[in-house]
Amino acid sequence: MLIIDVYLPCSESNQEYQSALLECFGFMENCIVCNDFDAVMILGDFNFECGDSYVGYKLFENLCDEYKLMCCDSCAHVDIQYTYFHESLGRHSNIDHIFVDRGLFANVIRYETVDSGVNLSDHVPVSCTLALPLYSVSGGGSQHSNNWKKLVNDVLQWDKGDTTLYYDITGKLLQGLHVPFELLTEKCDGHTCSNEADINCFYRDMVNIMEYAAKCSIPLVRCDTFKPYWNAELQQLKEDSVQAHLAWTAVGRPRQGWMNKFRLHCKYKYKIAIKNAALAFEWDVDDELSQYYLQKDMDKFWKNGRVGFQERM
Repeated sequence: MLIIDVYLPCSESNQEYQSALLECFGFMENCIVCNDFDAVMILGDFNFECGDSYVGYKLFENLCDEYKLMCCDSCAHVDIQYTYFHESLGRHSNIDHIFVDRGLFANVIRYETVDSGVNLSDHVPVSCTLALPLYSVSGGGSQHSNNWKKLVNDVLQWDKGDTTLYYDITGKLLQGLHVPFELLTEKCDGHTCSNEADINCFYRDMVNIMEYAAKCSIPLVRCDTFKPYWNAELQQLKEDSVQAHLAWTAVGRPRQGWMNKFRLHCKYKYKIAIKNAALAFEWDVDDELSQYYLQKDMDKFWKNGRVGFQERM
């Protein structure tokens, strides 16, 4: 499947707007023509509603007709009132869409917006569930892909684990492990080692013991589960925003009154706190790197520079 994510210019009535759109549509068409795929999906912030009164939609309609693309808005079981809401101005519109080709359109199971107190954007996320055919994948390739995904996404959270228990378990189990001391006196024949299997077996036994100890004492989480600047205060503000949003939803989502003001207060307080915490973290990283650079400690400079960059991402 070819998936194209878009963020189109804001709707205007001048010629520059139309020229910018045509340039974007030309790039999309080039992606469609130059790639092999079974289905195509174009989604994102289009900055126009699907109607003949919108210039952007009229221009995009030509691309839709050429490649048989259909808008999934009609698949929603409940009419989507808006995907963008400007709180201060009170304006809203339905400008976020998902377009799929005609063959894929029949496989749309559910299409809806996801309204949540965790969302800090003026845009409401759009969710689309598709029923896609399964393609057979060789067992070896699938296993390799799963192992790589686990290696990339899962990390041990040592600061939240019981390191004392980890030391106790590894200490007891490693003491009971047979150490092949005789291998220290063995000599290899040229470039080959006749004891390679025994060395690998001993290595695997040590690794298995350490992995078992970590499984018993150290939590395993996705590497992107927590931001490096996350703390208890941010967690509380997040929960407050969610609860305020749920209460606002329960009373009918009013756009006026104290309940709406309370929801917005919790939302903006949470949003500002995240921004300030992220900024403070970046300043700390920059200060630390500056100190390493001034001290000409390039090893720590590059090591911490890579870690800091990854955490910012």
